[in-house]
Amino acid sequence: ASARESVGLQLKLHYTLRGGVVLLAGEFEMSSVDPVVGPGGATIHRVKAQGIVPVTPGTPALLTSANDLTSHRRYEVNVTAQKLM
Repeated sequence: ASARESVGLQLKLHYTLRGGVVLLAGEFEMSSVDPVVGPGGATIHRVKAQGIVPVTPGTPALLTSANDLTSHRRYEVNVTAQKLM
């Protein structure tokens, strides 16, 4: 039997309204599998971040950014708060 592991992008976010600003708090996790399989099996690379970001409605804000060590790509997570009716 082989072990299974979830890989990809996971966001857990909560928001609070403070006047005209949305405070977005949460956790970001990105994981990927190294395609080179060694004697111990595949290697999983994981990046985690957490924090609070103030977001002005209608204006994009950077939540977090990360470099994927496997694909050598840079990922950015941007958010925009939009007031709904």
